[in-house]
Amino acid sequence: MDGDQNVMRAEIEIKKTGDGRLLARRMDGRPLTSEDVEAARLLGKAPAATSTEMAPADPTEGEIIAVLICAHLLEAEIWFALDESFKPDPGDGRAVFYASELPFLRTKSPDTLREIHKVKLTFGGGRVRQ
Repeated sequence: MDGDQNVMRAEIEIKKTGDGRLLARRMDGRPLTSEDVEAARLLGKAPAATSTEMAPADPTEGEIIAVLICAHLLEAEIWFALDESFKPDPGDGRAVFYASELPFLRTKSPDTLREIHKVKLTFGGGRVRQ
């Protein structure tokens, strides 16, 4: 496949990069749910879009309130929230770490960070405070 290719279906925009990776985002700016991720995988296998279906993926559109990241240290996906009001969809099952927690977290050992992650999962969220 030459270059990047974008496919837009319903409320999910999928961008297929030149090296075959899929990038997805919701058009309403909300975080991807597990159902959205599965839909993106299925749509990414769909036939190539025609030029009239193509839409550019622009991560600078709108305000980014949270980013889903793979935290290798924690062996889990976590939300990194830039906006204090961010709440994941019910049943998301991932811990949320807020930007305001970084000063406290940066001095913690890997084992302590893993324990904090477990506590966040067990008690359904919360923020780390000194």
